[in-house]
Amino acid sequence: MSHEFTQVASILKQIEHSKDSLCCHIGDSDVFAVSESLVSRLRTSGYTAHFASLFTIQPRWLDHFFSKCASNWFARTARCSRQAASEIITQLPVPVHERLNCNAGNPRCILAVAAIAYTKPDFLIYTTSGMDPQGREVLQSSFHEICAGVRAIHVCHLPDPIECQEKCIEHPLMKCVSCSTEKTV
Repeated sequence: MSHEFTQVASILKQIEHSKDSLCCHIGDSDVFAVSESLVSRLRTSGYTAHFASLFTIQPRWLDHFFSKCASNWFARTARCSRQAASEIITQLPVPVHERLNCNAGNPRCILAVAAIAYTKPDFLIYTTSGMDPQGREVLQSSFHEICAGVRAIHVCHLPDPIECQEKCIEHPLMKCVSCSTEKTV
């Protein structure tokens, strides 16, 4: 059994025992592999689940020549009007450049989280890997305003909740948990 599979199984157990949003500490496991496996397992169980990260917005080769508008991307992803997308984007805690491919990691991740949250999935899995410390703090501190009513699973590298108390921002609706790191043969 792979290390990531063990992490996903541990997260699924945590989900069963708590109705809160979770900040899952997975140590040195691959956050992207764990997140994508978690989405797959949740979908197999009949839930709607989506993974958001700064890599959610992947420009196609054509976008390098004809830049896509950020509000158009948001409207298509969130399945809302362009006007609603523009209004939501202006309320985000970071400035978002109108040309989608001109946005750095922090605005891209926050944009992706907001667009997916707008669709109101059962679970929004996200990671702040690749964001700088200031961007992580902005996303974490404004998460409940951006994602009101959506159950979130934050997958992060921090090894345990004790370190989390120093580096994660406390949320009344998000519970920090350490996922099993035991390797089985």
